[in-house]
Amino acid sequence: MSQTSLVQSSSSEPPRQAFDNATTLRLNSPYLEVESSKGNKQSFALQGRYVYKTTATSITPTYHVSTRNTQTGNPWQLQICRLLPNDARRLSAASSSGAPEPFVKYDDDLTIYSGEKIHIPISLGTKPLVVVRGQKQGTVQGSVLMEKSSRSYKFFHMIPIRRAATQAEEERMQALMHKRGYRDSDDWKKKLLLTVQEGPNKASKELSWIDEDGTVAATEQDGKLEFMDEIDTKKRDFIVVCWACKNFVLST
Repeated sequence: MSQTSLVQSSSSEPPRQAFDNATTLRLNSPYLEVESSKGNKQSFALQGRYVYKTTATSITPTYHVSTRNTQTGNPWQLQICRLLPNDARRLSAASSSGAPEPFVKYDDDLTIYSGEKIHIPISLGTKPLVVVRGQKQGTVQGSVLMEKSSRSYKFFHMIPIRRAATQAEEERMQALMHKRGYRDSDDWKKKLLLTVQEGPNKASKELSWIDEDGTVAATEQDGKLEFMDEIDTKKRDFIVVCWACKNFVLST
């Protein structure tokens, strides 16, 4: 199976462009809203259908998670959205008072990202496990592919290569593929956005989430994702989604 089919949407909609415009999307762009946590680190943990944010002073339900199964009942897709303030308050109030958790219906229209499992029985080298797609303006657009190697997980932004739609170019590509076979790089440029690997202290089983600049943006340990001093909100959203998708695939 070629990479082309891996990153196409499973819906009837045509695949969206990898970028909203021709400029490179950087996860730590200065214009994004910054949520300061200096001296008050944030950690996130999935409990049931909600991702809770924990600081030194509060525990707040922040994201709503919904999963979908195939017709045979196998987990297939994960969707995630930010909880509306009113719903977050209802959940917090119930948790604080020990009351039963109120039902909050997942709203598909609020989905910021979705992730779909990829099933490839045999793979040489790296193995793609899930494709993540942004669903709202301001999210990472197009497809982000999570690949597993022996020691790490990597999230690649799959950027389509645009070529001149001429007969000569088509013949050149056909001759090239006939000579040495199809390669992912014929159609896609892979831009590394995140790397997940063991931290310095291997005995602690801590995982480091390293961004495209080589900076450790977050750490993962004992089911919790903890962010470093400062993080902009959109970058945090993206890392939380990738973390949730990784654990969704590995647990199902």
